[in-house]
Amino acid sequence: MGERRAAEYSEVNISIIFRKTVWIVVLGFILLKSLSAIEIMNVVFNFYDCKGQRCAPPRPGKPSLAEKIQMENNMAHFGIKFNLPVSLASDVINGGSREFTISTNGVEPPVVQTLVGSAILSEQVVFNEGDSFSVSLVDIDASHNRGPSSTAFTGTVLDDVAPPAPGLITMGEKVQLD
Repeated sequence: MGERRAAEYSEVNISIIFRKTVWIVVLGFILLKSLSAIEIMNVVFNFYDCKGQRCAPPRPGKPSLAEKIQMENNMAHFGIKFNLPVSLASDVINGGSREFTISTNGVEPPVVQTLVGSAILSEQVVFNEGDSFSVSLVDIDASHNRGPSSTAFTGTVLDDVAPPAPGLITMGEKVQLD
């Protein structure tokens, strides 16, 4: 019984020592290289998840609606931009890229926008009123490793854009009445 407790105690001590060593290494990186919080997370997660081998970037978060405008030349067209979540992989942000895929009404092939790795906003996409869409995001690191696709953001384009405010009301005609 005493040997079992000693073995458990030594495993706990080794685990604590290992954790402290990892954090000392991480703090050393911070002091020596001034790593950002994202890069620190990558060092720690790559250490635990990739076991020293290159691995693909993590799954990006779900895109969301950023801006919707009604096009002036055709009131049935809408320009939409999408918010893109920040990549959690430093090698995507620094030298990588992002593929933003837009599928409209299920038509194949979808449109793909290739964006810089630090992009947090898509380019404007023009839709017609009533179009259904599905958009997703893939991160690609500087070594061309493709991560998994984000969860798709889907929706239907509705004309819910209010017209602009009318201009200033002025006096058009003034007459004196008897």
